[in-house]
This record gives sequence, structure tokens and C-alpha cells, in this order.
Amino acid sequence: MRTPGSLQFRLAVLLFGEYAVWGTWFVSLSSWLGATLHFSGTQIGMIYGSLAVAGLVTPLLGGVIADRFAHTERMLAVLHGVGGLLLLVAARQSRFTTLYLAILAYAFCYLPTLSLVPSLTLRHLARPSVEFPIMRALGTAGWIAGGLLVGTLGIELTATPLHIAGVMSLIFAAYCLTLPATPPLFRDAPRSWSTLLGFDAIALMKDPLFALFIIVNVALCIPNQFYTAFGALYLTDLHVPRPATLLSLGQVTEIGVLLVLPRLTSRLGARGVLLLGAGAWVIRSVLFSLATESTLALIYAGILLHGFAYGCAYIAGQVIVHERAPAQIRSAAQGFWAVATMGVGNLLGTWSAGRAVQFYSTSSDVRDWSGIWLVSAVISAAALIGVAISRRIDENAPLPR
Repeated sequence: MRTPGSLQFRLAVLLFGEYAVWGTWFVSLSSWLGATLHFSGTQIGMIYGSLAVAGLVTPLLGGVIADRFAHTERMLAVLHGVGGLLLLVAARQSRFTTLYLAILAYAFCYLPTLSLVPSLTLRHLARPSVEFPIMRALGTAGWIAGGLLVGTLGIELTATPLHIAGVMSLIFAAYCLTLPATPPLFRDAPRSWSTLLGFDAIALMKDPLFALFIIVNVALCIPNQFYTAFGALYLTDLHVPRPATLLSLGQVTEIGVLLVLPRLTSRLGARGVLLLGAGAWVIRSVLFSLATESTLALIYAGILLHGFAYGCAYIAGQVIVHERAPAQIRSAAQGFWAVATMGVGNLLGTWSAGRAVQFYSTSSDVRDWSGIWLVSAVISAAALIGVAISRRIDENAPLPR
């Protein structure tokens, strides 16, 4: 049984818009903060880390609400509507404190949507494990479109990307109201404090395969923040033109990987796919560490590894969460995954990346990127070793009770 084409299109637009908003402002933000506003590495890390602070609570709470109390599509409309207004406010700030607070407030609106969107999509797909990676590729296409727009216009060093993303978010909020009705499945189910606080989802950590993906995904969030928070600034320092456009090439390979991810998973197993993703993070960090202005081929190679680094770790993780979680807590389980990665992992990542950039900086405009990326490589290697020694996990074992 296949999902009807018209429904697939509507869900594809949902995923495209979700990541188009994010990709429009997120990638180039560090160029504006570092090269134009002259914020320090620690300050840039704190601003990017505001999403992680919100991610510690809001995705799990949003998942519980979607499972028990509210229509998911209505929640998405409200969150994106308020979030769009906050992005417009952030675009008008130039002081660290006010800009940080504006982005933090936006993060509390946007972070829950990162678990609610896949939860809604997976719920309406007839074959989630086969169709979701392909549908998720449209989300990556949205991220690419946002980066290409910013790069083509040459506005990386300005606040304009925040203005554009704010308007896009308001339009997207209206679209969310047209999505298929997605009411809570268990509105009348018995409630307990453990359920309301999301502890039922946390109990899934008793499943070894689920726990492996959560732990490794959290660890890989650290090098991911080196890349997402400071990738554009890294390219700017190396005088690479149009960094936002160049970084979007990584999402092109991500689309390719997502299209073959179901086949990769069937051949390599979930653990094998995760091993491939962790290995890609190690290689990418080493390539960036070795690259200079005269060896741009290494930078291109590192960026093109993004499909394996991201798709084989995080997207595969979302599918595993859906497949291993009982139906009544699937939104909460996606929320727990988002808390672990977008919250704990990204908080560790932005702090670590910010500290590394600060440590390897001789001034606000001079940074030793070789040392910075070596730190990322070491952390990635630790995650790779963790996956490699987990051979005894039975991927077909039932969920422990």
C-alpha cells in the first residue's frame, strides 16, 4: 500500500517549508555576527546555543501535547506564526544581549516543530520506513533553496536573511492550517505524571538499538555544531566567495543519500548506517583541518560528505525512533530524540565549538582553523569508536518492557 500522491505532495511542501525557513537564516548567521557585528567566538556560540537551550525542554513537551491534547497542524501554525514575528524582531538587533534574547525566544517556538513535523509526516505515510527518507529529502531541498537564495543575493554579511526567513515563517504558518487533520490519538487515554512529563518516551532507552542511536546522535551533534555554527565563518576567513551557496552543496549530496537510505539500511543494518555516518564526520573534520586557501578541493570534498554525515546519522535516527516507539507515545518519542540532539547535543556542541574557536583565536578576526577542526575530528572519532564496539546489539530484538 502506498501513500496517495496528493497527500505526499502536501507533506512534501510541509517538509520543504520547515527547512527552507531554517536554512535561510541559520547558515549565514555566523558571517554576519563575526565579520559585520564583530562578536567573539563565545558570543557566536551562545547565540547558536540558544536553540539548544530551548531544545532541552520544548520538543518533548510539544510531543506530549500532540499525543494527548492538541491537533499537530494547529500547533505548527501557532509556533511558526509567532516565530516569524520574532525573527523580524531579531533582524533589527545589533547588540549581543538583545539579539541573543530574540533568537532564544524564537528557538522556543521553532524547536518543537522539528519533532512535530516528522511526527505528523510519519503518521500519514503508509510505509514510513520506505517513504519518509525520500520525503525528508524535500526538507533538505528546502534548506538548499534557502542557502542558494542568500548566496545568490550576496547578503550573508547582513541581517536580510533574518528578514526573509521571518516573512517565510508567517506564510508557512498559514499553510500549516491546510494540512491533514492530525488530532491527538490518545486524548482519552489514562494520564499519569510520568506520561505528562514524557517519562514514557525516556523509558525507551532500555532498548539497546534506540539507546545507541540517541547516544551517538548526541555525540555527533558536537562536530555538527562546529560545521553549522562556524562553517560560514570558516569559509569567510579563507576568502571563499558566497559561502552560503557553497555550503548548500552538502545538502545536494544529502538528497542523494536520503533517496538510497532505505536500501542502505536493508543492506548494512541500522548500526552499519550509523557507522557510515560517524565515519563521514571524522573524514570531513580532517579534510577541513588540512585545507587552506590554495587547497579548496579539500573543502569541497568535506562539504560533499554532508549527505553521509547527516543522513546516515540523524535521519536514520528519526526512522528508528518511529519504528521502535509504541504508537501512543511516538510524538513524545520524537520529542525525546529532539531534546537529546537539538537540546543536550547541540548545547554541548555550541559550547565546545565556541570555546575551541575562542581558544584558537589570536584576535576577533584571526583564527587557527586547523586546530579548531582537529578538535572536531577527535570528538567524531570517539563517536565512531562507540559504534564500532557495539556489535552485539540485536537489531531485531523486541523492545524491552
